[in-house]
Amino acid sequence: MLIWVSRMTKAILAYVFAMLPAAVMADAWDEFEARCLLPFENLFPVIVDGLDRQISISELAVFDLTVGEKLVIELVPQDGELACGVHGADQSDAQALRNRMTAGNRNYVPQGADVWASDEWIEPQLRVSVERDADDFILRVIETDLES
Repeated sequence: MLIWVSRMTKAILAYVFAMLPAAVMADAWDEFEARCLLPFENLFPVIVDGLDRQISISELAVFDLTVGEKLVIELVPQDGELACGVHGADQSDAQALRNRMTAGNRNYVPQGADVWASDEWIEPQLRVSVERDADDFILRVIETDLES
């Protein structure tokens, strides 16, 4: 019961946070956590409320966040079932994700440089990563087709 209350609280906070105006959002890490990571961890859909869809094809949806940042939802990624990421993050956003993943407040295990996997607490397994794309970073979570 306590776990359920904790997850619901996180999900509600993520939803409220995602509904705030874009000007209030601090950085790409906050957007990623509220719109992608917390919903994935709590088995909710990605939060796109208040965003303008820029690209929509059968397997990909792209939304504008702030200048230079995009929310990208992959409906059929090569490495899993569903992916959500924030493209255009900077070094501080990437470091925020690294800090959260290694701080022990999340149940993820390292799977290599800048890749973490959920460990026996959610099915199917989630994989969180920091990826490099030209000069920007991508903060990405994917629902894999793997069991924990």
